[in-house]
Amino acid sequence: MEDAGLNTTTQIELNKKKTAQLAEMKLELEESNIAFEGTLAALRSKHNNNIAELGEQIDGLNKMKAKSEKDKVGMERDLQDTRQGLEETMRDRANIEKNCKMTQSLIVEGNGKLDELARALNDSDSTMKKLSVEQQDLNRQIEETENALSQLGKSKISLSTQLADTKSLADAETRDRASLMSKFKSLRTDCEILKCAL
Repeated sequence: MEDAGLNTTTQIELNKKKTAQLAEMKLELEESNIAFEGTLAALRSKHNNNIAELGEQIDGLNKMKAKSEKDKVGMERDLQDTRQGLEETMRDRANIEKNCKMTQSLIVEGNGKLDELARALNDSDSTMKKLSVEQQDLNRQIEETENALSQLGKSKISLSTQLADTKSLADAETRDRASLMSKFKSLRTDCEILKCAL
């Protein structure tokens, strides 16, 4: 009986210790659950914040993408306009070069004509000098002839006719020279205008 009572008492003590241990373990478990729930809530909050932040970043990226697409369209349009402008400029340049070549040809042709006129003017000057010498000779002949007019009436008529013919020729040469000078000056003015245009 005494052994049975001791065993019962021992069993009760063990039960109390186990109960106390269970209560302590339950308390620790509850505290762990509370801590876990707090950590879980913090993680959920952080997760939600991260999701919201990612959403904002996605929205921002979408806006940037839309803006980039718009800018791309604008740049492509500007590039097309630039290409068209470049093509038009190249055509204008080709036309200008063509006109320059034509103008240079005209200048060369004008210079050739100017040289011809200069040569003709030189020839005319030479002719005028010759005619001037001839006129002087004729004047001397006339002076000599006038001394003998009283005795050489027929010779006077002949020499007067020669003098009139020579004067007509000189006047014609003078008019031709004046015409050549006018053409020469006109061509020189045209050449200066063409050079300024280039």
